[in-house]
Amino acid sequence: MSKEFERLDYFLSDLSPEIKKILFQQMVVSDTLHYAIVTIFGDENTVPAYAAFYKKSQIPVISERFEAGFYDKDIQKYFEEIKQVSKWAEQSITSTKQGIDQEKYEVDNWEEYEKILDIPFEAEKDDVLGAYAFPKSRIKKLPKEPNTQEETRLLKAIEMHLLESGNIPEDLSDIIVDILRSGKYSNIFQRCATGTKIYRGMTVQENWLVTAVKDNFNSENMSAGNYSGRMTFRPWSTKYSTSWTTDFDVTHRFRRKSGEAIESYGVVMTSIVTDDMYALDCTKLYNEIKLFTGLRSEHEVICFDNVPCVDIEWYAH
Repeated sequence: MSKEFERLDYFLSDLSPEIKKILFQQMVVSDTLHYAIVTIFGDENTVPAYAAFYKKSQIPVISERFEAGFYDKDIQKYFEEIKQVSKWAEQSITSTKQGIDQEKYEVDNWEEYEKILDIPFEAEKDDVLGAYAFPKSRIKKLPKEPNTQEETRLLKAIEMHLLESGNIPEDLSDIIVDILRSGKYSNIFQRCATGTKIYRGMTVQENWLVTAVKDNFNSENMSAGNYSGRMTFRPWSTKYSTSWTTDFDVTHRFRRKSGEAIESYGVVMTSIVTDDMYALDCTKLYNEIKLFTGLRSEHEVICFDNVPCVDIEWYAH
């Protein structure tokens, strides 16, 4: 074995298991590194410890294809390649560990960061969502106060509602209504202003429309019609929260026909927010929560329980 080869052998044997793991992962994308590692460690038959890695990554066994002279001639190239990847691996591991340590410190000492960042509490520390609402999910850097149990559930429920049309359970809906009533966490939870006109588009069957507008749906307006009168929209039995919007055009895609088997109607209901309605305007959620920034064009308002309507229009698909 040449001196250069011995230096490489010694260098590799002195590396930590984490860095060796990264080196073996990098073999998949680097032929030079591949040759060097196989040369030092042998193939899957001579080094059982790495047999599973070889089989999993389907790396060909190439050590027998090259003569020792080839390796001695290019050993410096291998050495430099391994040193470079090893240095990068060590920096990556160090950076990751520092990041984990820093994250833990910021969580454990979040109240100190409140003073450093000079960001006032959005509520009291013992309130339902703590001092800040969803601090780790916000665009703005906030003290990393740990989530309360209700906070974790609530953020997930809002996510499911906005992204997958899921239902916000009644107990969590009640928390939102209480927050809107109290005015706390106002950087996130914005109550829809009284007098705001909101719309809901749906695709329904004829029996739903007959129940909703009664005699105002008849043979003269079955293909298309409008009823400007008082009615109450009641969520389905399995839902408590419903989606509305301040932008009439958004309703179009919710009242398109789906499927061909059943005759259906596209409807748009109009409601005007009243003083006793606690509806959530999602504007601040869009602006403050990373996950929701792409939903701004929805202009969504989440209503809870029954919603009084002043107008409904329909057309047959």
